Amino acid sequence: SVRAALQEDRCKQEVIISGATEEGKNDLKLIHDLCQKIDFTSKPSDTVRLGKKKDSAERPRLLKVTFSTSFEARAFMARYNQARRDDSEVPRLRLRSGKSKEEWEAFKKMPCWLSN
Repeated sequence: SVRAALQEDRCKQEVIISGATEEGKNDLKLIHDLCQKIDFTSKPSDTVRLGKKKDSAERPRLLKVTFSTSFEARAFMARYNQARRDDSEVPRLRLRSGKSKEEWEAFKKMPCWLSN
């Protein structure tokens, strides 16, 4: 109950990014540079790559970026989307908010409308 509420709040502070290149351990620098390009003043508190690193990886692993509040996470995604529409120099990435365990289970059960 209380633990679940804290976990859900923590998930809302996370942004999951796909398509961010893996260049050593410079994920925090990558996000700070992105914040500078999109003119976002708040900086994330942590970055973590999700999954195991493979030598023959065709695509980079997901990058989980944690902000201090859920408001900052939502503002970062909104600022990125706006900057992406206005400026072609902003890297092309996919951003989504973090999901709690219950939300993730419900998401996996949804029918996939995009698959053929």
